[in-house]
Amino acid sequence: MRGRKIDGKKIGILGGTFNPIHLGHLQIAYAALAQFHLDQVLFIPAGQPPHKDIFQGVGAWQRYEMVQEAIQDEPAFAISDMEIRSEGKSYTYRTLRYLTRHHPENQYYFILGEDSLESFSTWRNPQAICDCAQILAAVRQDLGETDNRKLEEEIEHCRSRFGPVFHLLHTENFPVSSTRIRQEISSGNRDENLLRQWLPDRVLAYIQKYHLYRTEGNGMDLDEIREVLKKELTKSRYRHTEGVMYTAASLAMRYLCSMEDAMTAGLLHDCAKCLSDDEKLRICREHDLPVSEVEERHPQLLHAKVGAFLAKEKYGVKSEEICHAIAVHTTGCADMSFLDKIIFVSDYIEPGRNRAPRLTAVRQAAFEDIDRCCAMILQDTVEYLSVDEKSMDPTTHEAYAFYKKYL
Repeated sequence: MRGRKIDGKKIGILGGTFNPIHLGHLQIAYAALAQFHLDQVLFIPAGQPPHKDIFQGVGAWQRYEMVQEAIQDEPAFAISDMEIRSEGKSYTYRTLRYLTRHHPENQYYFILGEDSLESFSTWRNPQAICDCAQILAAVRQDLGETDNRKLEEEIEHCRSRFGPVFHLLHTENFPVSSTRIRQEISSGNRDENLLRQWLPDRVLAYIQKYHLYRTEGNGMDLDEIREVLKKELTKSRYRHTEGVMYTAASLAMRYLCSMEDAMTAGLLHDCAKCLSDDEKLRICREHDLPVSEVEERHPQLLHAKVGAFLAKEKYGVKSEEICHAIAVHTTGCADMSFLDKIIFVSDYIEPGRNRAPRLTAVRQAAFEDIDRCCAMILQDTVEYLSVDEKSMDPTTHEAYAFYKKYL
């Protein structure tokens, strides 16, 4: 759980896929804080929701990071990754049982939408939810008389069946859902002004940065990329490339990220590896790609940067996140995205690798704690390259300085 420490407090729990989180979610959280005098609202993005699929290739950690962006300036809001890190599907009763067992001093208020109230009795173990928390049913102000009467009847039905823990949470009207937002972003005529009315600024910036929810193709498909790479890479390099691709897919499954993005980045991470040093330098000069002093002395280091360029220009990759993962797959960088970490780690641990120190431990860490795994790889890399400091990219030092706290 991340956020400020809670001790004997009234804690609201707001779960969901948050795909993406929007201003309506924040309105509900603020309403709960005010009407029930809560000390904190804890946002818990679902890992594998039992009733929904993860939409359009957006991974669980990307949804988590969007929530982080949305709430970072509000001290009364916090976020937990407990459902994302847990195995299997995310069930509310398990989450609340965990919280009440580990923080019995707190009083919990579980927030749900009025539409969820009607189906509450069909949830997994609803009585356990009611035993752990008060239930706040968010109600829009624009409900008509008939809908209000129906909602009150539903509340009374739930109270009689599960106990007197159900309460109405009055919220402002919000005209749009996450589904509508995804549709607007994916449409060719998306309205930026509308999106700014629906999304926190930082969330919109995150979506635009990583090109989320776009429906346009990602250039060549994986089979087409394979056919090109078989001709342009040596046999041993292509074997390594496929090893990285499949390892990246496994890590993407483990951490609930987009497998398609991971496989694309894994397949293209070394697409410039077999170019000559002169060719890599030429591409950088002709296309204004920056070349550091270290890269000038050791042009082989440019294959990641040139590979990211070729992924976009030659293979038609439109995702900036995929291109960035390719660009930093050898050096790493501070505060990597999950896709960055997946490709960085996969390049190091794929099945064909056999020379790195403590490789078995690193491979185990990759599937247990990917941040610690990155720290281990960076530590071993810095120690190996310390014999010749002049050949080490400064970005590797910066990455190690950031990740060594996980050791």
